[in-house]
Formats: sequence, C-alpha cells, structure tokens
Amino acid sequence: MIPDHLIINSGGHKAAAGFTFYENVLNEFIKELVKAIKKIEYNELNENSIIIDALIPKNITKKELVKTINLFEPYGHGFKEFILKMEDVLIQEIRTIDKNGNSKHISMKIKNNRDYYKAIYFNGTQNIQELEIKDGQNIDIIFTIGEDFYNQSEKILKIIDLKKRQNQ
Repeated sequence: MIPDHLIINSGGHKAAAGFTFYENVLNEFIKELVKAIKKIEYNELNENSIIIDALIPKNITKKELVKTINLFEPYGHGFKEFILKMEDVLIQEIRTIDKNGNSKHISMKIKNNRDYYKAIYFNGTQNIQELEIKDGQNIDIIFTIGEDFYNQSEKILKIIDLKKRQNQ
C-alpha cells in the first residue's frame, strides 16, 4: 500500500507493523499512509459487543483452566483479565444475593463437562428474569475468572453476560 521507494525495510504481523524510512521522505510517507488508512475496511463494533479472548473447550478440566489462567496473573492497568466464553453449560443453584432487600446480584453453579464452578453475576437479576433462565437449563456464558472473596483458595467465574441455548 505504501510505495516501496519510501520504505527502507518493514515487517510485522496482523496486530503490529514496523518500518524504517528516510527522513527526507517523511511528508510524502505521511500522505501515502493517510491514503492507505482510508482504504482499510473496519468492522463496526456494536457498543454492546463483548470481545472474547478465548472459547473454552468442553473437554478442558477446571484444574487445567485455572492453572492456565494463573500463568498470566497478575492483572492490572494495561493487562486486563481474559474474557472467556463457555458454550452449552448447565446452570444450577441460581440464587439472588439479597442485600437489604435489594437483590441485583446472582450466585449460581455452572457445570461444564464434569466440573462445577461457583459463579457470580453482578447486576444480573433482571437479565436472568427477562431470559427466563431456570435451574437445570443449558446456557452460554461470557465471564472472567477471579478470586472468591469468601474462599481465597478457590476461583469464581464472574459472569459478564449469558444467553439461553437455542434448543430450549
């Protein structure tokens, strides 16, 4: 996209690029770069879109998942928790976490394959009700994995979003 005579060398991959050019061609390079950028087609993200880092396979065990996630800790500014997705998991023990009569949050258990996960869905009461999600249904979930504040040795799924499976 940029004329070869402007670049000394270049390299990169889908998510990054690097190049070297002569200082005396800077203005021409910028003009060509602007033209190239205008040719790129961008996919518009819906403001409600959630970018998922990984789809968790059905056959991965809880132990394997937690071990893998632990390799990437600690998270912080500039390095956010992974956003993960599990499909066709069983939801059980759906309970509102009632604080002063204001039940916005939901606790639940999620079963993927043979393993059970504790999960929390902050501000999820309305969504659960609107989708008419009940114990024993299969759902898809988008989540992060965090510390269980009540049991530090255990991880908990922090639900970002969920949906009913189409076949229910």
